[in-house]
Amino acid sequence: PTQLVRTGPGAAPGLADTLAEGGNDPRQVLVARVLGRIGPRAAAALPALVRVLAAEYAHVRVAAAEALAAIGPAAEPAIPALVVALGDWQAL
Repeated sequence: PTQLVRTGPGAAPGLADTLAEGGNDPRQVLVARVLGRIGPRAAAALPALVRVLAAEYAHVRVAAAEALAAIGPAAEPAIPALVVALGDWQAL
């Protein structure tokens, strides 16, 4: 994961593809956390992180929300999806 963080935005598209695989895959949580550590430079992965906010598994949704928070102001387009996710207290 550290090397992916160093790669930064260049790693974001491949990481977004892993998020899109879905399911209860621990890799999704790891990928979301790596994207969060990349921070604002991971903004290219916003669409994938937004989709994961609707994932079946809560731990995956939480990791996506935390990644969006770590991306910061660059994640502003994700606010409507975050509001929906937060509206369902059982979702997170």
